[in-house]
Amino acid sequence: MPLVTIKDILGHVDVKSTEVYVQIDLAMKREALARVGSPVRPPKGGRLPPDLLGWLEAL
Repeated sequence: MPLVTIKDILGHVDVKSTEVYVQIDLAMKREALARVGSPVRPPKGGRLPPDLLGWLEAL
């Protein structure tokens, strides 16, 4: 969720006030990366597949 949205929900005037609450530690970063898995590489050769929407949905 965008930080600006969280700022508005919490009623903060400045996003810097919200940043205090959104700090994460190394363990949280590792857990987040484990959830999303490894990055997907684009098709070789730089050519986009004919079914671009299908390819994007598969990401």
